[in-house]
Amino acid sequence: MKKELNVTPPLHEMIAAAVLAERLPAKWTTADLMADETLAGLYTKHNLRSQPANRSLSWPGLGLGNGNNTDRARPRYWRVGMQGRAYVYSLRDDGVPAALPDDATIEEIEEIEEIEEIEEIEEIDESDRTVEDTSVVGVAYVPGEKANAALRLLVRQMQEEMPWDERLTNYIWNDRTFEETERQLADLHWQGSVLARFVERGVEWNLQDKARAVAWANRIFEWGGTRQKSPVTWEKVRHTLANAVLNRVEHPDAPMNSGYTKVASFATLWLEGVAGRRPQAINDSRVATALTWRLDSILQVNDWSPVEVFPGLGTVEAARGGTRPRKMSLSWPSAYQKWSGQFAATAVVLAIRDILNEGDDFPPMPSGDDRLPWTARGVEAVLFMDGY
Repeated sequence: MKKELNVTPPLHEMIAAAVLAERLPAKWTTADLMADETLAGLYTKHNLRSQPANRSLSWPGLGLGNGNNTDRARPRYWRVGMQGRAYVYSLRDDGVPAALPDDATIEEIEEIEEIEEIEEIEEIDESDRTVEDTSVVGVAYVPGEKANAALRLLVRQMQEEMPWDERLTNYIWNDRTFEETERQLADLHWQGSVLARFVERGVEWNLQDKARAVAWANRIFEWGGTRQKSPVTWEKVRHTLANAVLNRVEHPDAPMNSGYTKVASFATLWLEGVAGRRPQAINDSRVATALTWRLDSILQVNDWSPVEVFPGLGTVEAARGGTRPRKMSLSWPSAYQKWSGQFAATAVVLAIRDILNEGDDFPPMPSGDDRLPWTARGVEAVLFMDGY
């Protein structure tokens, strides 16, 4: 009688099955593999970590490096992005990443000018012009000693009113929680990271990339309820991404408003956790209201000027609703349609993130059943709710 042998299927086949069963996303990290009970029961942690790393190639133009044991003609996996220091992988599918976005055609470059009307209480119609004084804008602002002291008070005051983790749990947009929203936006975040990496490396977009960039930006405007009065072009998107990923004004003509701040953010979330880099925060009317209103009383008590302590930070009065606009005691400049305002708000959000992640004074950021270090996106979401 022959003894039957138990043969473990190849890892890539089991990953494909997990993606098909929706246990894994189409774009995944090795941490996702280890968190899957089926995969963890069949393979060692070493195999789950090493096989994708060793048998993968960077998707052309992304500059993510190549594995040591890769068939260059037919790689088992593609490296399609980064989450902090971790590679994001996709299965090979006849030479094309299975997760590569394919929701736009070349013809859409001319056709996509304006999205359809959507039902959203805060929908705004806005111009994409910039009103920057480019003579005073170069690189992004960094908070100084007074600014950091004020922000520590802001973080403490908000914690005493309601803990930061509870605030994020109370986030809601389009009837979705923060966790549900992040799942909904995951593909938009990834597409933004690919487009931004091309820009950062000086890789020219082909016709298909240009069409996808326009479609991608329009999906963001639709999600945020920020319709653009002017046609959305690939040049506008690329210039916005260049300023955002480099964290400085490379293109003074790049648009900035409550819609394009979201484009800048979605294109740079992959920079979270990368030393010396800055993911851009969304600086719409709600985030700007929370920051300026919270800081107003703190600065007033200390007899500090907003312009001196937080240069560039200001109000964004693109929409009204809830408690906006709020009455303030000090004179805050307008940051609307200004890259200086975008960079200043980002610097402040990142400073708040770092304060929250210091020691054990504040609760970690909730993420499903886990508790993780705070991210710029998490801080921004709390401010978004506080600024309504």
